[in-house]
Amino acid sequence: GGRVAEVTDAAVRVGLANVRWPGRFEVVSTVPLVIADGAHNEDGISMLVEELPSLIGQRPLHALFAVMRDKNWQPMVERLGPLLCSATITSALPPRGETPEVVAECFRRYCQVTVDADPVHALRQLYQRLSGESALLVTGSLFLIGAVYPALRSGQGNIQPLAHP
Repeated sequence: GGRVAEVTDAAVRVGLANVRWPGRFEVVSTVPLVIADGAHNEDGISMLVEELPSLIGQRPLHALFAVMRDKNWQPMVERLGPLLCSATITSALPPRGETPEVVAECFRRYCQVTVDADPVHALRQLYQRLSGESALLVTGSLFLIGAVYPALRSGQGNIQPLAHP
């Protein structure tokens, strides 16, 4: 048989450190600080919640959030909600996506909530409202990241409100 190449732990670590996984704890802007994270279950959100303080420091945190209907998403809201100043709930991939109003109801006990069913419009509104001192987290579904990713990338650096089409 062929020789199996031996992969050392060190090589694996170096490889993992260099993996570009768009939408996984990805900083897409620094002023305001915008983080895209495709966390879409309780474990993913828990990891994200643990990592966030080191990245955002004392910045007020806002979220753009959408989630799939078939996920057990209430625990995600319970982990994330207490950290937020505001949550903008949008939809991703209807009809598989959960209805924004239903999700919004869960966030309301924690923070100020806005519902905007159009993810790109919701993102633009957030950019216009947030100060450079704020942090914005885009999370809850990889479909949400996919929907807003081109708009996020086009706003790299100091984000200006995106031009309306």
